[in-house]
Amino acid sequence: MLACGAAPLRMSGLDLTHQAIAAPGFRDQVERAGGPLARAAADWLAFAGGAYAHVFGESGFPVHDVCAVLAITHPHLFEFEARPVEVELNGRHTRGMTLVDWRDRAPDRREPNVLVGRRVDAEGLFAALLEALTLG
Repeated sequence: MLACGAAPLRMSGLDLTHQAIAAPGFRDQVERAGGPLARAAADWLAFAGGAYAHVFGESGFPVHDVCAVLAITHPHLFEFEARPVEVELNGRHTRGMTLVDWRDRAPDRREPNVLVGRRVDAEGLFAALLEALTLG
């Protein structure tokens, strides 16, 4: 069972993080914000965006780590649902995958152990990120 003692777990899976796509124009906004932190972030956005475009052929890219952090610092931007979650340890093709039980009625359904992120306010997320980068 996935657990962390008494601390509640929040999960920002790929189905959530792929709702927050950093478009090329966001990098320009960050660069215009000025300051050393914003400049470093703009450089990172340029690098990550270029790598993502090279590998996946897409101009925007999901900000996985940003979602994970803001899910804790700005939970109002997210919709969470308590669900039973496990990490598959035995599957030949699924070993290491996180499995969320979305069934509401199952004879063997366990108690929820993780708050799973379902939706994110991407516009609010990027506004919060931009605000944080301008403080530095």
